Amino acid sequence: MSKFLDILSERVPYVTIPDVNEESFSLLLRYLYSGTLSLEGLYPAEIFDLYHAASKIGFILSITHFENN
Repeated sequence: MSKFLDILSERVPYVTIPDVNEESFSLLLRYLYSGTLSLEGLYPAEIFDLYHAASKIGFILSITHFENN
């Protein structure tokens, strides 16, 4: 997550993360703030994009966490 924190420490009015779409990043932020995230109703490509967004900022999501909730 240090990559993400480094970006935020620059105090810019917006953050651009290459190769991450807005919807995936929004889902990831929702998870970070609420601790909940449902993969129900998402297409496999959307789930892949979510994991890609997480890896871009150095955050690791566990599939087993979502399978158990």
